[in-house]
Amino acid sequence: MNTLMARPSMKDGFVKKRAAEIYMPKIRQWFGDEKFDERDVIEDLSRVLNQHASGYEMASELDRRYSWAVDDALIEVLVECADYFETAIKELTAQWVKCYQIKPEFAVGDTVAMLRVSGQTSIGEVVEIRENEAVYGIHTPDQKETQRWVVKYEDVCAP
Repeated sequence: MNTLMARPSMKDGFVKKRAAEIYMPKIRQWFGDEKFDERDVIEDLSRVLNQHASGYEMASELDRRYSWAVDDALIEVLVECADYFETAIKELTAQWVKCYQIKPEFAVGDTVAMLRVSGQTSIGEVVEIRENEAVYGIHTPDQKETQRWVVKYEDVCAP
């Protein structure tokens, strides 16, 4: 039985760990000449990284949970966290797409139904397919000509 692993999410530990790994050059700069165990630092960071937390909140968690010597420079480094999450999620989603051979069910020009975050279903036209991200660009009649919703494959179906 072949089970499909769920799409990588910013809540997944492996995504947070990858974001922490991507983050390491900035963290190495912050540590300067101080000796540290990179694996421990990656583990600490992956446990506190949160795309919705501020740099100050994450630094406070590092201080409280792991006794990091937090300063303004670390807070500034942690402010960039959201960019690293985005990089990690794109990288891991591309791997997920390749590994599971995820393919779009619909083509550009097809009329589809999509589930919005609000729980509502809307009808629109596929105007773009981003295969590495497994998402469609969908234009609905209520949008300007250049606008589109970016919707995961799994949230789109035939109308």
